[in-house]
Amino acid sequence: MNVKIMNQIKFVLFMTLTLLLTISGFASSASADTNLIANPGFESGSTIPLNWNLVTYSGNTPSWDTVSHSGARSVQIQITGTSDIISGEIKSDIITAQPNTEYNLSVWGKTQGAGGTNTPAVRVVELDANKNWLSQSNLPAFSRGTNDWVQKQINFQTRSNTAYIYIYANIWKGYGIFWLDDVELKLKSTTVPTSTPTPTLAPAPTQPGVNLIANSGFESGSTTPLNWNLVTYSGNTPSWDTVSHSGARSVQIQIIGTSDIISGEIKSDIITAQPNTEYNLSVWGKTQGAGGRNAPAVRVVELDANKNWLSQNNLPAFSSGTNDWVQKQINFQTRSNTAYIYIYANIWNGYGIFWLDDVELKLKSTTVPTQSPTPMPTSGSAIQINADKTISINGKKTFPVFMNNICNPYHEDTAGVEPCDPSKNSEFKMSGDSEYISSYARSISKYEQAGILYWMYAGQINNMPQNIMTSPYLFGYYHIDEPTDDQIPQISNAYKEVKAKDPNHPVILGHWRDMTKWALYADIMVFGLYPIKNTPEWPREDSIYVYEHSTENNFLKGTSLSSFSKPVYAIIQAFGRKDVGEPPTPKEARSITYTAITMNVNGIGYYSYLGWGDGQLGGSGLYWNQSLHTYYRQLGKELTSLNDIFVLPTKDYSWEYRKGTMVSFSKNPNKQLFFRDRQALNYMLKQSGSIWYLIVVNKDPRPITDVGITINGLTGAMTATTLGLEATGSQRAGRKLGVNNGQFTDSFDGYAAHIYKVS
Repeated sequence: MNVKIMNQIKFVLFMTLTLLLTISGFASSASADTNLIANPGFESGSTIPLNWNLVTYSGNTPSWDTVSHSGARSVQIQITGTSDIISGEIKSDIITAQPNTEYNLSVWGKTQGAGGTNTPAVRVVELDANKNWLSQSNLPAFSRGTNDWVQKQINFQTRSNTAYIYIYANIWKGYGIFWLDDVELKLKSTTVPTSTPTPTLAPAPTQPGVNLIANSGFESGSTTPLNWNLVTYSGNTPSWDTVSHSGARSVQIQIIGTSDIISGEIKSDIITAQPNTEYNLSVWGKTQGAGGRNAPAVRVVELDANKNWLSQNNLPAFSSGTNDWVQKQINFQTRSNTAYIYIYANIWNGYGIFWLDDVELKLKSTTVPTQSPTPMPTSGSAIQINADKTISINGKKTFPVFMNNICNPYHEDTAGVEPCDPSKNSEFKMSGDSEYISSYARSISKYEQAGILYWMYAGQINNMPQNIMTSPYLFGYYHIDEPTDDQIPQISNAYKEVKAKDPNHPVILGHWRDMTKWALYADIMVFGLYPIKNTPEWPREDSIYVYEHSTENNFLKGTSLSSFSKPVYAIIQAFGRKDVGEPPTPKEARSITYTAITMNVNGIGYYSYLGWGDGQLGGSGLYWNQSLHTYYRQLGKELTSLNDIFVLPTKDYSWEYRKGTMVSFSKNPNKQLFFRDRQALNYMLKQSGSIWYLIVVNKDPRPITDVGITINGLTGAMTATTLGLEATGSQRAGRKLGVNNGQFTDSFDGYAAHIYKVS
C-alpha cells in the first residue's frame, strides 16, 4: 500500500474514533432553542386555537379563554361540582420527532378549586412511524386548590422507534378549573453533563428469572386476591373468578352490552424497581365477546422515588371476539429516575369479558448470553419486522445469523450438525420446480432435529405444503437471486401471492445493485460481500475496501442503510473458491463479518458453493476446506451469543472509508479502480441502560497500535471488557482495559475485531 496513504490513515484513526453520543441531523433540523410547538400561546385562531384540538369526552369540552399567563389567550378545562370526572382533552397537532433524543417540555398552568383523586396534568405521547401509540410521559401534576400561574417541566428521551409526538392535557378523575398557556417543546441541549454522578437507587434484591409479582396466579386471598386491588370505576368493579389458565383462580373484567365503557382496573401492589434496567413482563389472557373501540390491555406504570407517575408501557392488546388463553409480553427499560412500578389491566372504551392470569415480571438478564445458539421455537414461527428494522421470532428480538448453500442448498444456523456431504446435492436439488418442494418436504424432520432455519422459494408459494408453512424453522421466502428487469412481473406476483397466503413470514430479495429499485418486491433486502481473495485487479490486502466501495456505489447508490426503510442483511459470499487463490484465513473471515455488522446491517448470512456455475471449476466451496467450515460454525456461535447486543438501538456508527483526494491503487494498468484514502477502522456504538457496547474492526492486514478511543458523555472510572469467543490475539475475549471519563487506548492486530462492554 502507498506509504503516503498509510500515514494519512494513521492520522485519521485518532480523529474518527472519537465517538459522539450526541447524534445530530435525524428527523429535524431544529436547534436546541427552537420551540417545536406551533401556536404555543394559543394566540392564533378563529373559533378554536390553530394547531390544537379541543376534544370532547363524556360531554366535557375544553374552551379557548382570555385568562392568560402571557399574551391574550389560553385554554381552559372546567369540571363543575366535586365528583371525580374525566375531562375532555387539550391536544396538540402531531409533531415530527427524532428517535433516541432528549427533549424538554415545559408549560404554564393555573388552577381554581382543583381537587378529587387526581389534579390537572399535562402529558406527552410518543408514536411510531405508523402513528401507533408507544408510550406516555407525564409532567409533574399541578397542585390542588387555587393557585396562580406556575411552570412545570420534564426532560424525556424518545424511544428507538419514535417518529412523532403530541402533547395533551386533561383532568383524570378530578374536578375544578385548569388553564394552560405557553407550551414549549425543545431539543435538550447536548452539552456533556457535569462530572457529578447522578444518585441512583440501590438495586432491588433480585436475580434474573425471579418473578417479582406477588400472588401472580391470584390463588391466595379471602374475598379478594392478596397483593392486588380491584379498583371500581363508574360502577364497574373487576372480580375474582374460578376460570383460570393455571391453578384455580384468575381475575375478571366484565362490561355488559355493546357500548364503549371504561372498566374498573385490576392493579398490582407497588413493586420496588431498578432504574436504567431491562425487565420482561408477560401475562395470560382470555376474552369472550370483546369488542368496541379498544380491546382489553395490560399496562406497566413507572413511578419515581416519591411515587409520582413517570411513564406507562402497554403490552400488545388482546384480540376482539372470543379467544382462548394466549400469552402477551413486552421487554421494557426503566427510566433513569424510576424507583417503583406497578401492573394494571382494564378495558378502555370497549366491552365484553376479559380474564387475566399468571402475571410474570422478571429482571431481564444483563449478562452476555451463553455461547450456545438462541433456542429455536417449538411451534409455528411468526416473524415480525419491528419498527427499528430488527425482527422478532415468536416475540424474541433476533439478529439472524445463518449459513446457506454449504455444499448444497442447505440453510444452516449455528446448531447445524450434519456433515458437509456432496452426495446431498441430488437429494437437495435446488431446481425451482416441484423437485425443490419435495426435497425440502423430505428433509423437514432433519431441519427440526438440528434446529435449523431455512428459506423457501417464493415462486413456489402456491405449491407449498402446509407442514412447511407452519414449521417453526421456516424463516421466510427467497426470490430468485439477482433478478433482471424482465423478471419484475414474476417477482411482483410472487411477492403478492406470498403475502396473501402467508403474512407471518417475510420475503427476501438479493441484488448487487440499486437497493431502492428492488425493495418494492420484498420485506428484507440482502447484498453480497465477497471473500478476501487475490484478483488481477487489486491486491488481496485491499479487498475489504473494495467491497465497501462496491456496496456504496452499486447496491446503495447513495441511499444509506440507516435511512432505508426495510431491513438489510449482508450475505458473505463464495468462500474458498480455488479459482481466485487461497481461501480466507479465520482472521480475514472475522474482519469482513464485523465490517458488515458495523455497516449497521440487520442480519448476517454465509453463502458458499460445492461447485461454481456449471461445476467446471471444481474444488470451490467449504466442502474442500473443512477446517474453515469449522471456524465459520465457531464464528456463527459467537455472533449468536452476542444477539442481545446486536438488536440494541445503534447510537453511532461509521464505515465511511472515503476521505480526501481520489487515488488509484489498481495493479492492472488496463483496469482502473479508483478509491479515496481509506479509513482503516470501522466502529459501532450501542447502549443498554448504563452499559455501553462498542464494536471496532480493523479492515487492514497490518496491526495498528495506540488507538485513542473516546466515548463522550461518560464520566468517572469504568472498565472496557472484550467479549466474544476468540482465545488469542488482541481480539481475545476477557481482556480488561481501564476507562477514565470515557477514554481508553488499545491496539489492534491485523484484521482484528474488538467487542467492548464498557461499564
